[in-house]
Order: sequence, then structure tokens, then C-alpha cells
Amino acid sequence: MLLEFLITSGELSMFIFIVIMTSSPNSKMFSGACIVNLLVKILILCWHADQIREESIGIADAVYELPWLEYDKSDVTSLQIIMMRSQKPLTLTIGPFGTMTLELAVKIFKATYTYVTFMQNVYGKLD
Repeated sequence: MLLEFLITSGELSMFIFIVIMTSSPNSKMFSGACIVNLLVKILILCWHADQIREESIGIADAVYELPWLEYDKSDVTSLQIIMMRSQKPLTLTIGPFGTMTLELAVKIFKATYTYVTFMQNVYGKLD
């Protein structure tokens, strides 16, 4: 996942840079379509990962609301184990950058902006 997000961020910044620097309408349209594709890809991955985390937080609460007195001892023990294990939310991680959430998507977009700005500065100095 880490490599995929690094590559996607690099691709996104390159396509944005192409849109900014090129004068060809065909190239701008193609790059624009690629930008939309990459944005949707990042948002879908991060949104689903965020939903998994949010839903896993609610497992302990759902088990707690069950009618415990109606179950036998082995079922109650199983429910207690489920509650203990669900105290830590299930998360998808992306290497050293932490968990995949919508906040991570914003960080990726900020990094992309930084890459584009860097490329503009380097390209401007070459002219």
C-alpha cells in the first residue's frame, strides 16, 4: 500500500504539472481525466479504510447492548472476548504514514501540491 500511494501521489503531481505547463488541449484533457481518475482512486481507498475503522469501533458497543442474561456461560465468555478484542479498532495502515483515513487523503493532496510546486520551481529555473 505504501508504494502504491507514493506512486499515485507522484503520478498525480506529474499530471497536474502537465496541465499547468502544456498548451496542447488534447494533452490537458487527457491529463485532466487521469487526475480525476487518481483523485477518485485515492478517495475510494481512504474512505473505505475509514469506514472499516469507524465500524470496528462500534463492535464493542453493539456487543455491550446485547441481553447478556439470556445467554449461557460459554456464550457470555465468547462475548467478553469479542469485547476485549474490539477495544482496539481495526485499521489499515500505509507504512510509516499511519492509518488510512480521510485525513491521510488530505495529506496526500498536500504532498502532491508540494511536488507540483517543487517541479514548477525547478522547471522555471531551467528556462
